[in-house]
Amino acid sequence: MLKDLSVGFSEKRNTQVLIHPFSLKVEAASFVALVGANGVGKSTLLRSIAGLQKPLGGDVFFYKKGQCGSLFSLPIKERASVVSSSFTMRGELPQLTVRDYVSLGRFRFFGLEHSEEDLNENVGRVLSDLNLSEKRDSFVCNLSDGEFQRVEIARVLVQEAPVILLDEPTSHLDYYSRREVMSLLRDISKERKLSIIVSTHELDLAENYCDSFWVVDSSGNLRVRETLNREEVRVEV
Repeated sequence: MLKDLSVGFSEKRNTQVLIHPFSLKVEAASFVALVGANGVGKSTLLRSIAGLQKPLGGDVFFYKKGQCGSLFSLPIKERASVVSSSFTMRGELPQLTVRDYVSLGRFRFFGLEHSEEDLNENVGRVLSDLNLSEKRDSFVCNLSDGEFQRVEIARVLVQEAPVILLDEPTSHLDYYSRREVMSLLRDISKERKLSIIVSTHELDLAENYCDSFWVVDSSGNLRVRETLNREEVRVEV
């Protein structure tokens, strides 16, 4: 649950509010599109929900094992067990195999204890689900953009967090790959009962695959819509 959440930047006496306070509940098994013009604060909002950047106000609450708590009350390395996120840029890929890259989602840096047996089983299952088993020993830097995006989705899935945040997951992809990624994310949200939130500027894809929409206007107001009103967002996206 997001309670009175506002995001932006604050340096000394200068505060820039990007998105004004809003409250909403993130539903399980939902696929949400976060839309708005460049610069309105979509990425900043995702970083705040992920616990990577402190919001200007409000809080992010999570439910785990019947208990409700503040995400920001958790140590940073434990927040990834609640919210998994991807902000990776294509040009930053390391010299790692697909298997090793996906395994990063289970490293203790993220607060997820694991045995080697658990790691192999978890990673192997996710790679199989995403039809990546044959690529497990390939280097991620040699993959196509579409293949790498599936690998990035695999990395966030092995964290086994109930909420997944993806910043522009279809950018730099061709038409077929964009549709493939969005279809994959929609299926994952339903089959695994996960809440997946993606920021995107591609309204056609959002309309075809997402369940609901978080619309941020140029004044910094966020509204939740069940259907996407083209007139409402035409000048915003």
